[in-house]
Amino acid sequence: MRKLTAGIPWLGSGIFLLGLSVFAFLGIYDRYWADDWCFNADLKTLGFWGTLQGYMYITHYASNRFSSTIFTALLQSMGVFGVQILGFLVVVLWFGGLLLTLWGLNCFFRLRVSVVFIVFATLAIEYYSIYLAPARFQILYWRAAALPYSGPLTFFLLIAGSILWQANRENISKLLPVLIAILSFLDGGFSEQGSAYLLAGLSILWVLAWFYGRAGNQQAKRILGLVSVALIFDVLAMLVLLASPANGPRRAASYTEPASLWMVPVLSIEYTLDFVQSSLRSLIIPYAVLSLLFMLIPFASAAGGGAQLKISSRNTTISALVLCAGCLILIAAGMAPIAYIEKAPPDPRGMIFAQLMLDLILAGIFWLLGNWLVSRSDPQWVTLLAFAILLPLGYMFRPIGLTYAELPRYVQRAQTWDTRDQAIRSAQEQGILQIDVKGIDSAYMDHTLDFKEKPSFWINGCAEIYYGMDEIRATLH
Repeated sequence: MRKLTAGIPWLGSGIFLLGLSVFAFLGIYDRYWADDWCFNADLKTLGFWGTLQGYMYITHYASNRFSSTIFTALLQSMGVFGVQILGFLVVVLWFGGLLLTLWGLNCFFRLRVSVVFIVFATLAIEYYSIYLAPARFQILYWRAAALPYSGPLTFFLLIAGSILWQANRENISKLLPVLIAILSFLDGGFSEQGSAYLLAGLSILWVLAWFYGRAGNQQAKRILGLVSVALIFDVLAMLVLLASPANGPRRAASYTEPASLWMVPVLSIEYTLDFVQSSLRSLIIPYAVLSLLFMLIPFASAAGGGAQLKISSRNTTISALVLCAGCLILIAAGMAPIAYIEKAPPDPRGMIFAQLMLDLILAGIFWLLGNWLVSRSDPQWVTLLAFAILLPLGYMFRPIGLTYAELPRYVQRAQTWDTRDQAIRSAQEQGILQIDVKGIDSAYMDHTLDFKEKPSFWINGCAEIYYGMDEIRATLH
């Protein structure tokens, strides 16, 4: 029986890995959309350094986000392949960062969770965060959105994981502070939301390191300096974002007067609570499955012979409250820049920060509850409930199947795009500089914009510069 239960985390990991593989596979059919064309046009006409210097004056996209510009240029150097691998890169980097972070927390707090269950939990949380993301297409497959949102999220996890990795090593790496400084500066340069999110996360980590360090914890003492370095370079990146001369004209053209500073925390908390409430109400079944899954993980671990975390009712409650508070602070931090600039919650793509935190809250609370229940359950019930985890795992084939069922739509869209691309290039080579092409319906791309019939539309204009055309018109007919 123990051998059977020991296979549960391997089975669960395989199922969630399959789901993540589907997300990565669909990226093969990714192409350029919306702002991608403007980046492409600038990189073609201005070159890399010229586009990066657009930080001073370019207003048709957020040119102050220097990290987004740098990595856009890197991906664009590979052509269409650079966007085809984008979803894969997000999935892999997210997994690596989250795994490092969860493993580091496991060692720091001496939770004694085995590696295989940490891998299982990492895959499950990542899958849920991507699957339930309010704008999944954009944060995975639209380069101009994936970089400023998924980019800082994955970098944040890599930074936190690297710091915690150092906390659990007696020998201090001489290169790690340099790496942390570079990663933090780049993370802060992806977007205002990403910079604020990193600042809040590092501040929480700094407080924990200071508190445990004062109590004599050597692990905490080892990382206080690293966290301080990360904070300094994130603040520097934030200042660079704010100092861009292009911010003023872009704000005047696109936004109303910003919110007063004292209203920002009020609005951020309001938007945070609205997000949590609306998410739980509209996605009650997926969240119930996630909660059940993590409540049963401790039963599967105990039945398979894993170490048990003995936790009192009081410590369970305190730990759950601290986890909720930390994650809600991070959600609110991600809301703050948009609350200030637009007096509104972020666009759906900007909710990916909040999505991960909400999933971590539920996973953490129910994992703590499961450990509390295991310590008070009869061994026969432990074994029975260990196998009950097959129910939420079996449910996962449904969302994975629904995602894979979108494949024909992705294939057709890519074929239409490729045919259109070939037609434009062929016309340009023949000296025909005005062309009508087939448009692509954005309804199934989280409304990510594409060419329109009106040639004066800004996306058409950027594509015309990129292709060297005078006029591109596109209709859905």
